[in-house]
Amino acid sequence: MKNLYVINYIIFLLTVAVLTSCSNLPTTPDQEAGLSCEQGWDYDAIVAPKITAKMREAAPGEYCPNGTDGEKFWLAFVKATAKAESSWKNCERYTESKMGTDPVTGKQVVSEGLLQLSFQDAKNWASLAACQRIDYDNPNTILDPRINLECGMEIANALTGSRSTLRASLGRYWSTIRDRSSRLVDQLRADLPECGL
Repeated sequence: MKNLYVINYIIFLLTVAVLTSCSNLPTTPDQEAGLSCEQGWDYDAIVAPKITAKMREAAPGEYCPNGTDGEKFWLAFVKATAKAESSWKNCERYTESKMGTDPVTGKQVVSEGLLQLSFQDAKNWASLAACQRIDYDNPNTILDPRINLECGMEIANALTGSRSTLRASLGRYWSTIRDRSSRLVDQLRADLPECGL
């Protein structure tokens, strides 16, 4: 009987030790801030209102050689770009090794969120309303899917037509577009088979 008491007591102590150690596991800054880093944002509801007439009329070029409806193309294109940039994870961060210092943060440029924007975008694109909502004093704003996608769409609109092709225009900002990322192209193939990629 005494042995059974000792065994139960040891099991109790081990259980308490395990539960205590699990409750002290470190959390990420995103978890501490209450951010959800799940996939599955409603791209269409956020992106569709930001598609301008200029964007609808822009030729998708090599991204859709057979052509398609302008709005349908942009909805798929932004979704594919977000997949290539962040794997559709709004909390994705990437420290850019070749972009120097972010003038807003004073640190190495970090691309963040669904479309991998950076805090310098609030300064570089200050004339764009959605980009003004990126707030360094509230660093989670850049990770907010709505702010990130809307700012990205306003940047895309500003760049559309600035060069001879869509790839050259938007590739000035997004390397996955400039480099014709296989993840981007594969997603476009899946979402827009009529494009003939």
